Amino acid sequence: MCYHNSLTEDSQKLENRYNAKFTIQEYKPIYHENGFNHNPRPVITNQSQNQFQNFQWGLIPYWTKTLEDALKYQNNNLNVRTETITEKKSFKEAILKHRCLVPSTGFFEYQEIRKKKYPYRIFLKKEEVFSLAGIFDIWTDPQTQKTHYTFTILTTEANPLMRQIHNSKYRMPLILPKEKETKWIDPDINQIGEIKSIFKIYPDSEMDAYTVKLENDPYKPNRYKYYYPELEQELLF
Repeated sequence: MCYHNSLTEDSQKLENRYNAKFTIQEYKPIYHENGFNHNPRPVITNQSQNQFQNFQWGLIPYWTKTLEDALKYQNNNLNVRTETITEKKSFKEAILKHRCLVPSTGFFEYQEIRKKKYPYRIFLKKEEVFSLAGIFDIWTDPQTQKTHYTFTILTTEANPLMRQIHNSKYRMPLILPKEKETKWIDPDINQIGEIKSIFKIYPDSEMDAYTVKLENDPYKPNRYKYYYPELEQELLF
């Protein structure tokens, strides 16, 4: 599943790419975004299409009762499968009313070989910044009245490239073609059939990948290729 992402462009480039106002003061380019850290990051929602907002990765449903339950949901709701999204209580309303763009400059997945995992950076050949399809929700803690803005990323079956890399789960994030971004966050589109028509597996011919050494520090550059000698050795057998 997709638990590791990146957004390494500065705010000006993001404004230009999405034609949206960037008012998030504390933003820094993110080289390794670990979803389980739930750090706020920029998204664009269908309720505010002309500006970036800071949301946490890991969706908390609006009907959640306690903070303890909220933390459980957040860890479990980093991703949602397109195949079952309309069947799940946490997501079936959000897919109709609360969709968002999750900007990315590349995401990370692990290839498993002989019980060892190797991280890959996956990106688009012709797009420095691209959008993952997300849905969001807004939850207010009934005890503290603090409001939490959270999202999850949709996933699909893997294309051939991603099947080779993510060879334990065969999944990949739902990548939106640039021409479908406006449709995804169009608030007037609320029929599930029309929404599902966007659920297309992104072609691997437009993607590329290489191995990296992931850093725990989200702000430390790690886009560089990293050579694992044992991987080449593996190809000989």
